[in-house]
Amino acid sequence: MNTIVNLAISKLLKEKGFNEKCWHIYTITGLEQIAAITGVDYTGYSNEELTSSIAAPTIGQTVMWLYEKHGIWIGVNKDTSVKWINDYFNFYIQGKNGESAFSDVGGTQPNSPTEAYENGIKYCLDNLI
Repeated sequence: MNTIVNLAISKLLKEKGFNEKCWHIYTITGLEQIAAITGVDYTGYSNEELTSSIAAPTIGQTVMWLYEKHGIWIGVNKDTSVKWINDYFNFYIQGKNGESAFSDVGGTQPNSPTEAYENGIKYCLDNLI
């Protein structure tokens, strides 16, 4: 999924040690694309001119980072069991060995896959890492 995570999740990722190559960053003026600024991609937080910025990874990149670095897999399903809600999505979290599956922790009702992924990512960063 190529959607950029929101600023709150970017901040949590930084706190949890995310240091991957990203094409976007959040700055004081908002979301910026690095290639448009520097002509090259941005790796982590080592670039001195960007020390006050926060990397803005995509949802897909974040999901893979959680899996590769922490053994946590996040997936999203469309819940069709609730008939009066047209678009209700939930997330599930699973370890590499299949242990610890959860489903939509917190009772939220995301209306899009993006919202469900962000809820799952936030849950993992707040509670599992």
